[in-house]
Amino acid sequence: MNETLQDVINETEKDEYARRVMELGKTHQQMIDEIKANEQERHWAETMRGYQPLPMPPEVQQILKEKLDAAKAKERQEGGADDVSYKDLLDYDPNTGVFTWKIKTSSKAMPGTVAGWLDKDGYRCVTILGKKLKAHRLAWWWVHGEWPPKHILIDHKNRNPADNRIDNLRLATPAQSAMNRTKQSNNKSGYKGVFKVKQYWHARITVNKVDIPLGYHKSLQDAVAAYEKAAEVLHGEFYYGKD
Repeated sequence: MNETLQDVINETEKDEYARRVMELGKTHQQMIDEIKANEQERHWAETMRGYQPLPMPPEVQQILKEKLDAAKAKERQEGGADDVSYKDLLDYDPNTGVFTWKIKTSSKAMPGTVAGWLDKDGYRCVTILGKKLKAHRLAWWWVHGEWPPKHILIDHKNRNPADNRIDNLRLATPAQSAMNRTKQSNNKSGYKGVFKVKQYWHARITVNKVDIPLGYHKSLQDAVAAYEKAAEVLHGEFYYGKD
């Protein structure tokens, strides 16, 4: 049988097709399915060309915009850029320390309403996209552009944990923050650092987790004076004054 030029071309195409199938690791049926899928996509593109959608009502546009904003914020958070999403969802007033919602994120979080709640210790907390944050830490990042270093706290100067005005916040080590605390709940003298021991009043102060004795005094006033004098020197800017 004499082989025509067309026979040679057809045989060459078959060899090339077989090589591609082996190269891609696909079966003959998979190749056929892909070709059909591509044809369907081209047909759909041709069908939709020149299609003009109907105008969307403004109220529907607003709802979709809010959903899109929330979705974009969530996507950024899941991608690691959660800092950006907080400002998408909230507003912060550094003069009042109050966070308010910028967009609706739930039935309770409506635009313009105060964000968060007070926990059992009096600190305001805010839940953003399922993540609980202390408002004073968020306020610090909001203004300074960075989170406090690890093991560094944010201290409320006036001891009010719900007062998140930026001027009322400062960085502190755990020891410095402890200096600014009120007397312990089991303190019966009524004054920080002063305790009754038999017929005497014992004064002591803690610095960097070390208790420093300030002597035993016959009068409560002398013990309090001893503590206040030491605190003013050793606690520096974290000295709050008499409790």
